[in-house]
Amino acid sequence: MGIEIEAVGTTQANESVQVTSKASNTVTAIRFKEGEVVERGSVLVEMDKAVAAGDLVVIRRKAHSLKSNARDLGATALAGLCAWLEGDLRDGRDPGDLALRVNALRAEMSRVEATLKHEIANIGAGS
Repeated sequence: MGIEIEAVGTTQANESVQVTSKASNTVTAIRFKEGEVVERGSVLVEMDKAVAAGDLVVIRRKAHSLKSNARDLGATALAGLCAWLEGDLRDGRDPGDLALRVNALRAEMSRVEATLKHEIANIGAGS
């Protein structure tokens, strides 16, 4: 049971923590909120397992599937990024920094998602 004090002013924590990764990978989920108390051993972040493991076969398959879907939607920039990654992996070329390339795909996917949401809202509004 804590002590409750009512007051007006500013408070500052006497302790803080900085969370860093041991490896440079793509974070896919953050499992805590700022200010939340977490227990020792809790999973705080999840990283893309295929990128972290360097599983080029899985990454190539995902790039291929996303390329097809992006083309169906008319998202040519996203399809192009996927085709570039898929081609490098299929042909045995060095893909370079996988995390960087996957992050570029995710950024473009976010742009496509925002555009689709806007278009859907306009359809719903009768525009």
